[in-house]
Amino acid sequence: MSERSDFAVAKDALKHYLEKLEELKKDEDIKKGNSMILEDIVKNSDGVSTASKHLDLESPNTFKDYPKIICSALSIYERDLEASKEKLKEKLGNNVHFEFNKMNEEIKQVQEIKKHMKCPEVLDH
Repeated sequence: MSERSDFAVAKDALKHYLEKLEELKKDEDIKKGNSMILEDIVKNSDGVSTASKHLDLESPNTFKDYPKIICSALSIYERDLEASKEKLKEKLGNNVHFEFNKMNEEIKQVQEIKKHMKCPEVLDH
């Protein structure tokens, strides 16, 4: 097993989170609301981008400086990795053997980072 650095995993999680926020900005149901929600999405996107830039520097303080953003990103990333596995199982059928080695490694490492950071199961808003 070639475990990636915590920085690389967190960086991918933040990138994934940012992509999700960008999708929300284009969501028709969100657009029908008011401009305040779009402003909140932009503000949160900016926070994710800032945390991501700090992770580029691989400073251990980044995990301490942006815990809510990183914990949120890791949780969304983990949830979506699990959902991707389930979708693939569904498409292949239950009677097909398929190993999720890389995805399972990534999920395990995400869980370890969350545990080390003491990420809550549900973040306060």
